[in-house]
Amino acid sequence: MLKYTAAAARACILLFAALLAYPAWAANPVATSNAFDALLSLPQTQPEEGEWNHVAPKGFGAEDESGLIRWLARQKKAGADFNQVRHQGTLLHHAIRGGLETTARWLLAHGADPLKVLEGGDQQPDALALSIQYRRWEVANVLLNIPAVSAHGRAPQLLLAWQAAQGKDELAVIDKLLARRLPFPRGEASAKLLGFALERQWLKVALALLDAGVTRAAPGAYGWGAPNKIGAAADIESADARLVAPIFPYLLAHVTSARDVESLWRLRIRRPFDDAAFTRQVVLLILAAPSTPPVKRALLEQLPAKALKTAFNDGEVIDRWVRWSTQLTLAEGDWAFSVLGDIPTQRPAVLLDAMLKNATWFDEHGPHANELAAGWARLLAGLPALPAESYGKLWMFVPRQHRPILLRMGYQPGDKELAHWLERDNTEAIRTLWPQLKAAVPGLAERIHEPLLAPYNPENGYTCNWGGVRQETLDKARVLLEAGATPRKPVVLDAGCVAITEPAILQSLKTAGLIEFQAPSTAEMRRFIVETPACRFNANAVWRRGLIKHRSLGDIPIDSMQVIAIPGEADCALLVWGGNAGGRVFIDDDSFTGTHRLTPCADGHHATAIWRVTGDTLQRTELGEDMPAIQGALPLRDTVSGEHFLLVGQIGTGTCGTSTPREVLSWHNSQDATARLRVLPRKSATMQAFLRQCGMPADAKTQDCFPPADEVADPNFNFIDKHWSSERKAYIDAVLSLDYAALRSAQKAGIFPQWVTQAIDAVSKANMPVVDKRQRTAWLFRDAALLAEALQTFSSYETLTGLVAWLPREDWLPVIKALQGNNPVLDHLQGEAARQGKQALACRFATVLGRACRKVQREAD
Repeated sequence: MLKYTAAAARACILLFAALLAYPAWAANPVATSNAFDALLSLPQTQPEEGEWNHVAPKGFGAEDESGLIRWLARQKKAGADFNQVRHQGTLLHHAIRGGLETTARWLLAHGADPLKVLEGGDQQPDALALSIQYRRWEVANVLLNIPAVSAHGRAPQLLLAWQAAQGKDELAVIDKLLARRLPFPRGEASAKLLGFALERQWLKVALALLDAGVTRAAPGAYGWGAPNKIGAAADIESADARLVAPIFPYLLAHVTSARDVESLWRLRIRRPFDDAAFTRQVVLLILAAPSTPPVKRALLEQLPAKALKTAFNDGEVIDRWVRWSTQLTLAEGDWAFSVLGDIPTQRPAVLLDAMLKNATWFDEHGPHANELAAGWARLLAGLPALPAESYGKLWMFVPRQHRPILLRMGYQPGDKELAHWLERDNTEAIRTLWPQLKAAVPGLAERIHEPLLAPYNPENGYTCNWGGVRQETLDKARVLLEAGATPRKPVVLDAGCVAITEPAILQSLKTAGLIEFQAPSTAEMRRFIVETPACRFNANAVWRRGLIKHRSLGDIPIDSMQVIAIPGEADCALLVWGGNAGGRVFIDDDSFTGTHRLTPCADGHHATAIWRVTGDTLQRTELGEDMPAIQGALPLRDTVSGEHFLLVGQIGTGTCGTSTPREVLSWHNSQDATARLRVLPRKSATMQAFLRQCGMPADAKTQDCFPPADEVADPNFNFIDKHWSSERKAYIDAVLSLDYAALRSAQKAGIFPQWVTQAIDAVSKANMPVVDKRQRTAWLFRDAALLAEALQTFSSYETLTGLVAWLPREDWLPVIKALQGNNPVLDHLQGEAARQGKQALACRFATVLGRACRKVQREAD
């Protein structure tokens, strides 16, 4: 019979007791999730926007708080952590938001941390601030009785608690907080609270802070939120006398009537309008206040004329004033413009800049269109002349009816402005304005068709992807011709546009002398041909080492590569690329109040390089940022010039666009005499010839002249396995035969990551005892970095699934380390292990994922 010392016996008893108590104190992820799922499945806690899809856990069917609390008590006993976070908040935070006040008080009594703050966001309120924000007074009363919650050292949270009073019935809420003795924050936060109290007209709070010695208010966004009633005159005057800065600016956002304006000027408070900075502040606040235009005018008319004139020396004041005046009625707008005095004649450029700042092209159907048109009329009428710096900027911003005024003032729109106008305006508007425009701009009648057809001219860099020349463009051309336009020379139309324009439209434009184009001949339709690279690729040790070492282009992983021939070089190079051409991105922006689904169209993030071997060195030349995204390049040869090209493009971007345009890459010699690639300009004769051959839309029958470029490119791993096939086979054979000498030789030469994956797969499928398989995988798992790269390859998913069937639980540690952070794969492996009845292995994967496995659940039950 075994005998134990007293000390050993006590130790065993304590260990046994600890094991029995495990479910009560250990954090159990399953129990924690069950608690959240139950609370967040209730109707009261559903998000304000979007949805979280929390399904009530099995066994939970409560419809009231008492049932929820019983469920939470069970999960607490099972090891739930009440201070974990879901959707940026804890169970306590979500209970407060959902109005589950009894549940919130129970959570506080059973381990919920009242000091935890919401995660994420600019502000991080705690339970106290949330209880005030959502007006949960039962919870607020409990929290205010917890000394740590009200500690003065928690100044940021106390400030947020006071600020949470804003909103519905906020003045009554302020009375509640003062009655409950919510502490004021100290230090810098106290100045912020004083400024906030003055902005919101919480004079009781402001006076209490002044009594506490806080006299300097931190500046803020005056008048945030809906206006409040201005406080009693005695309180305002008392506060003004004790504040470092005048209280007057804090009152402006709460003036909502003419009576308020009169009351404001009766107050015996400081209004130092002789201070230019003070007057500037006041004018800007009045313009930004939520009051009506008549109230703003009444306030501004009270300002001393001299002070207001001084304020107009500031560019921001003029900018805000002018933009505000363009949203006023006719009478109010006339008054606002008259107040500017001699500024229109002395500083016209300043006023024009103010009108154009943040402006968009004029839209007669846009908001405040009539008021904006009246504003432009006042401004143009008040200017003695147009400043030279305004030319080239005004045409599309000035309303249609006022463009004749611009012409009479000597304004001559540039060709880009005319192109935008001719494209945007309707035929009748063009017919009406053309005689005046023709008279004002010398020689325009001979070249007006050039801006009209600018979108179809390759010289302008357009790609003509929207469907060729439209019937509307032809109609506008006819109007101009009928009204005296006399084209001096025709516009040479882009060949790609010609290919996708209705023949009748082309013929009409050509007959009128507006365009010329070259129809492709039979020979030209076969001018560019696909060619096989005339070079040799020597899969030597330099290439092998380089491809193993370099796995990315900067921060972009390499997706694929293909052999290309560089003119004048006998040895092949590699075109290497990675990244994407852009497209729609789906982002779930989770927050405390709901999940917002964002679906922006993102720009592409890609890189391309040319790799070549020179001697025993791999030279890598990354191409410029102006290079298009590449997913394969089709080698072409021009049978006329003999030049070699690469055809790229037509990469799908989903709903953000049909695809990227086709681009032709040409070779040129750089300063160091190295051949480089560049995009063939659209306007070049060679590119125009290519478009005549291959410029039809994708669904046209003639578009099968070349296959999509990505069909000729080898995926990265296929390329390597193809060119190092014997070395690959020798390596896998060495693994299967456990030939250590051959393995060390392969290791010295370099092993591609996908070969490791293929070797693991070969071992799994081999007909040999498990002990022999374990020996081989032990060798394959030795290089942690190589294993991690191997398990990121495309084929690793099936390889790992094959390992589940036979690899013992204790051998998985190197694989688990290599998969660290790859939760989707680990989740798959856990499910596969469970499906195959390997509970111990499934438990290991669950532990790595932070979950409780079945074995632990049974023990917890």
